[in-house]
Amino acid sequence: MLGDCAVTENWVKDLENLVEFHEQNSLIAHKKKYELVVVDASETLPQYLYEHPESFMALAYFGFYSHAPTRDRLKVIRPYLTKGSTLASDELNCAGFPGETLAVLEALGLDSFSLRRLPLSPLTSFLVIE
Repeated sequence: MLGDCAVTENWVKDLENLVEFHEQNSLIAHKKKYELVVVDASETLPQYLYEHPESFMALAYFGFYSHAPTRDRLKVIRPYLTKGSTLASDELNCAGFPGETLAVLEALGLDSFSLRRLPLSPLTSFLVIE
C-alpha cells in the first residue's frame, strides 16, 4: 500500500508482538484474550460476526475514508456494541472529510454516545457508547 495509508512490511507481526507484550502484564497472562483478524472489513465483517455470535466490540477503528462503507459497517456492528464501547476514526468530526461523520449520524444517531478528541491529534476523534 502506498501513500498516507502505508504500513510497514511487518506490521501484523509488530502488532502481534505489541499485544503479546501487553498480555504479559495481565492477571491471567496464560489465557489469550484477543484475536487479530487481518481482512477487508467491508467484505468479511458480516460473515465473521455470524461465525462468532459471542462477539462484543470494545473498540472499532474506522478508516474507510468515505460515507457509504463506514455507514454500512456501523450498521453491521451496532448490535455488538455495549455501554463503554469505543468507535474511533481519523476523520470523524472533521470538516474537510464529512463522510464518516455523516455515516455515524445515519447509523447511530446522536443520542447514545459522547464525542471526544485526542489531545495530540487534531483529526482523531472517538465516540464512547453511553
